[in-house]
Amino acid sequence: MTAGALLTAAIALTAPFGEVPFRAAGGAATCLRATGYPGEVVRSTNLGAQFLSATPNGLAPVAGVEPGTSTSGCPEAAAQPSGTGVVAFAGADGVVRAALREPGSAWGEPAEVATAPEFSGGHPLAAAVSERGDALVAFAGGARQRYDVRAVRRAPGAGFAAAETLFTAPERATSRMRVAAGMSAGGESIVAWSFQPAAGRPREVWAATAQAGGAFAAAAKVGTMRPGAEFVLAVGAGGQALLAFAGGGDVLVAERAPGAGFGAPVRVGASSDPILTDTAAAVRPDGGAVVAWVNFIDGDVHAVVRTQVGAFSAPVTLAPKRGPRLPKRFLQPVGEDVGDLSKNAVSPDDEGGVPRAALLPDGRAMVTWAGAARYDDLWWTSPHSVTLPLTGGPTVGQTFGADLRLAGTVTPVVQADGSAAIVWVDNSDDRARDGRLHLALEGAADGADPAPPQLRVIAPKRRVLAADEDLRFRVHCASACDVRAQLGTGVLAPSDERTLRRAGETELRLRQIVQPLATLRGGPVTIRLRYGAPGTRHALGRSVTFDLRRLPDAPRPRVLDAVATRVGDEVVVTWRSDRDARPSNFFAYGTESRSGDRGEFYGDGDVTGSGRRFSVRLKHAEKARYVQIVALAEGARKTDLTTVRIRT
Repeated sequence: MTAGALLTAAIALTAPFGEVPFRAAGGAATCLRATGYPGEVVRSTNLGAQFLSATPNGLAPVAGVEPGTSTSGCPEAAAQPSGTGVVAFAGADGVVRAALREPGSAWGEPAEVATAPEFSGGHPLAAAVSERGDALVAFAGGARQRYDVRAVRRAPGAGFAAAETLFTAPERATSRMRVAAGMSAGGESIVAWSFQPAAGRPREVWAATAQAGGAFAAAAKVGTMRPGAEFVLAVGAGGQALLAFAGGGDVLVAERAPGAGFGAPVRVGASSDPILTDTAAAVRPDGGAVVAWVNFIDGDVHAVVRTQVGAFSAPVTLAPKRGPRLPKRFLQPVGEDVGDLSKNAVSPDDEGGVPRAALLPDGRAMVTWAGAARYDDLWWTSPHSVTLPLTGGPTVGQTFGADLRLAGTVTPVVQADGSAAIVWVDNSDDRARDGRLHLALEGAADGADPAPPQLRVIAPKRRVLAADEDLRFRVHCASACDVRAQLGTGVLAPSDERTLRRAGETELRLRQIVQPLATLRGGPVTIRLRYGAPGTRHALGRSVTFDLRRLPDAPRPRVLDAVATRVGDEVVVTWRSDRDARPSNFFAYGTESRSGDRGEFYGDGDVTGSGRRFSVRLKHAEKARYVQIVALAEGARKTDLTTVRIRT
């Protein structure tokens, strides 16, 4: 049974896309994006950016751009059907570099266009280009905790002008920002960004616009978002623009008419997930558009569409709730960093599994995402796509790949003939050595499935496990293979996956998450395996059983008489323990609230001491009001937490 059979019958099931052989990335497969030029995608490499084209034989490299220095974050590239393009890099040296491509020409050499003492956290860089050759690079950076949003522009045929400051974040703003940019065919520039004014306050969305050759208008706040959410900006060639984001329990869309600013956000659907809702959007020159959203934990996906400027349709369900049941403690909001949970991607990509949308020339919208899939109670993350007409009507969905490796970025691509393609990445267990670039083409037949490998399971050497010990066992493949193992059922069941590029052995390691791996009395433990040759769409399954026993928890040291004192921007913390311990039995961090549930953690430092007296000096803890001291012990599943208020 293929993963495609897992989509609900409520969605019209066909198989319009055929998977062609994958391409080995030669390292990590990350930062894969469509550029906007027909059939073209870009990805990050150790040297910079690699551009590839979707062909019947797979993704083929066509060009590379090297900034000549190490970079921070993904390269940001944009292109138009004429071939004009821009790619920007945020250098680790604080320099923003950009390269241009003229129609019919190769990429030029990257040039310095701006500098910043430091780039913000999150997603600080964006780039856009118009059909006629205007280019825009926007970024967030500046002095620590005092970031500006700045933009540099280039008129057709000219060089980049000096940077313009669009916005300066307040002093109490957190360091995580997101910047997005778009351009109309006539050279209108639109820059949007989000930031958190202070720890514990809602994240805000702002925007600024400029006519071609004119200055940017004053920045304006567009709305506020729910914790962990981010916005998406879509700009049409006619200057129509959409900002979509989750705010409170709603999915909101703010719209901009050509030459104007953004209006007030309008509700188009419900942001009902207990943790996170991610959005996607695309808009045509005439205002026809799609806005889609994924509820992260529940797994349901919805979209609204329209054929012209005006109201959107009622929400259409693209995928139903998939129903992974999690303990309540996993469903408590944990602050702004919760958004990272949905982004199953390899560094530096910070937007791996989020939804993406594109519009096809025949009037269909295409939405892609990486989401949960289940077969026989085995859970994994698969690439999904759905197409739907902007006029309304049946949706067509498909899930790709086999249930062996977790999908990262999934991106829709429009081909030169107007057909659709889907590209996605996955990576091996170490997420750096064996990345793959996958392609599925509309109307193509699936490539031949490789022959399955022979698999032999080698029993674990240790049958008695410490309370916090991983279960380790080895498998042998007679040829190249992908292997997944899972103990128990449910989305939080211990699991692991490995890749062998040739015949040999590898170790699988199962870590306890919620329940222990074995009982104190001992007994049979069944592990289910899925395996196949690299690139297969039909994984095989088998089960193995081991007799295992777990030891009781080892005793943990108790924290006594803890005192935290502020010394400038640092916090000095001292305590004693009720038994002899080592520095490795403790770690500490600062929080703004006593409970520490706002997701903002401050301070770093190494615990020192011996015997029963210990201390730590937390640096960069100026915003902390409390210190959390965690006590742990080798051989113990649980930890103890002590909270102490900082003395000034």
